[in-house]
Amino acid sequence: MRTLWGAGHYLDEGAYGVIFADKAVGRIIKIFKRRLNEAHVHSVFRAEIDAYDLAASSTEISNLIPGNFQIVNPRNILDNHGVNVTDKFFPDLAFQTDLVEGYFHKIGIIDSAEASRVRQLFRKAGIYHTSDMSVIVGTEGCIRKAIDFATVECELTHDE
Repeated sequence: MRTLWGAGHYLDEGAYGVIFADKAVGRIIKIFKRRLNEAHVHSVFRAEIDAYDLAASSTEISNLIPGNFQIVNPRNILDNHGVNVTDKFFPDLAFQTDLVEGYFHKIGIIDSAEASRVRQLFRKAGIYHTSDMSVIVGTEGCIRKAIDFATVECELTHDE
């Protein structure tokens, strides 16, 4: 898939969003997928963008997140055959950041002391949902970058 935002092409996907990358300009865009419970998806989006705002304003963790966070509204999303699939997404629930090159690991599989240190820094900034966080670890064993975090976990109940 690709977007009509730059030359962004499919990079990865999670439970709620699809990530497109434009390596030529060094940016990614995360667009949230259309799901049955629109209110829940909006809650997840809000928890993520609020967390980016908190992290960017924290002197202790701003260097751990991708830079230049910005909410965006892509015009169209096309599949690999050029078919418009925008209706499978919430285009108004999208954000961009700088592209971070490297291999991401889930925070739960790295050194527990380093994971605890970083999680504590995020909690201190008001970001409490870090269990799904993915991180790049530098050669010295320290976390270099972190993505996929939120102020709170937005649990989906059986009624939703």
